[in-house]
Amino acid sequence: MFKGLCLGLISISLSCSNEIEIIKQSKRNNSEKISFEQFKNETGLTDFRTSIKVPKSQDLLARNTDGTYELSDFDINVDLIKKLVVNEKITYTFFVTPKIIESKSIFNLTMFYKDGVWQTSILEMKPDSENWEALKSRSTDSFEGVAKNIYRSDWFQLYDCSTIIITYQSCGWPGHCSGDAGSCDNCSQCMDTASFTFCTEAQDSYIAPTIPPAGSGPHTGGGGDPTNLYTDPSGYVADPIFFSPRDHDYFVRAEKASEFWSSLDENQQNWINSSTENQNEYCEILEFYLANEEINAELAEELVYAEQNGGEVDLENRIILDSTFVNNEKAMCIYDKMKNNHGFKNFTTPFNIPNPVAFAKLRTGAVPDDDRALTNPPDENNIIEITINNNSAHVNGINSQPNLFLCQTIIHEMIHAEFFRRIIESLGSNPSGATIQEIVDALKQSNYQTLADYILAGVDWPDWPHNYMAEQFRRAIGRVTEEFDTGIPVVGNPQEIYMFYAWRGLDQNDVQSWTTLPGTTQTGIQNLIQSYLSSHLNETCQ
Repeated sequence: MFKGLCLGLISISLSCSNEIEIIKQSKRNNSEKISFEQFKNETGLTDFRTSIKVPKSQDLLARNTDGTYELSDFDINVDLIKKLVVNEKITYTFFVTPKIIESKSIFNLTMFYKDGVWQTSILEMKPDSENWEALKSRSTDSFEGVAKNIYRSDWFQLYDCSTIIITYQSCGWPGHCSGDAGSCDNCSQCMDTASFTFCTEAQDSYIAPTIPPAGSGPHTGGGGDPTNLYTDPSGYVADPIFFSPRDHDYFVRAEKASEFWSSLDENQQNWINSSTENQNEYCEILEFYLANEEINAELAEELVYAEQNGGEVDLENRIILDSTFVNNEKAMCIYDKMKNNHGFKNFTTPFNIPNPVAFAKLRTGAVPDDDRALTNPPDENNIIEITINNNSAHVNGINSQPNLFLCQTIIHEMIHAEFFRRIIESLGSNPSGATIQEIVDALKQSNYQTLADYILAGVDWPDWPHNYMAEQFRRAIGRVTEEFDTGIPVVGNPQEIYMFYAWRGLDQNDVQSWTTLPGTTQTGIQNLIQSYLSSHLNETCQ
């Protein structure tokens, strides 16, 4: 997949009219296409990097009044490079994608050698709606819309005015230029000269052709007649690339990315653009959104909201960490130790099932009856919220619990979340509104027969989740807690001591497998749990 489809150009406003309408375009040109190796050999740029970062020091790239921000990194596609020679001036053009896409645009990077230095220029082309659809469907190679030069490495060095656009037309010989009464002269191109200036200070655009008109003799080299060309006052011409050969779905993905950006409110957009770190976090979420067709924009917005408000998103484990959880030093420390735990991943890996996507959300807060934690049913975006008790004055609060037992509490609640996730997966949608029978039938069809049986039993046996957990998942809890305690992954049965600890939270009178244990065994297990709790009370995590 083409890197950097967290595309989004932060558009830049110059102080004069800087978007030029391009309407009259002809067929795609046949300029020379060269390999990346040939480019490096010809230019001597052997250490050429496939990303470009526009310097923040240029005044032109400062934040605008409408909230848009400076340009950041672009990823450069080196699969297709166009080389063009006009009047002995050579340019190389690349298809590039910016870090964050805000609009349905196509971006090109042009490199040209001037005054002993390789200079760079970035062009943004915005097709009109009809042209965008035609380009997306590959029914045309022509471009209609507006274009602007958004960056020049030599701005503020040589020119007050930078880019002139010239529209060319080419025709085969013999014949006539399309829409033009003139005829081709066997070798040179016919053209419509319409060139415009982009300025760094307020100044009217003007027509200023910089290349001799058609008929004055050949002026191309390196691969044939250009058709859609762009040039600046120094005469360096760029030949745009409208397609990314590495990602044929560019238009579809860019469209989805730009629509998602537009769905964010201004505060979210400003937060994203306020730092490189925030942009990177947004890009990870956007890539996840683009890669998973089943995830809706509302869920993706929830992920952005979590990051924006001081939380974190663990995309690998499909867990949202609310700011209340992130800001609790002990809870976050325990999670960081758990997240790569092999046993823990056994419960987070199923959340990677793409249809539909579900997330667990960890937060801290008040819990009814001061229980250790509470897991809520999934909301409309399939987010299953887990609240860990943060009552500092209660033995069930985060600060009071031993580290091992807090780990156990989290995995206990993640198992509850997994039960909900299996229901979401089986139904193929959110379970809200579904009847018990519909859920049971869907589970049976999805090979979750055992879960279906426990839910049916729950009609007369209300605490079916803890009964199911005690009989089917206690070993899993033991494995997670043993690995947390020892740092060694557990294969097979955990040590007996961790199996005893795993009864914590399941040692209830309505859990059948607990009540069938001999009384002396129950007492021994509870004394063991209480002894560990007393000796590790208020334990810190480091």
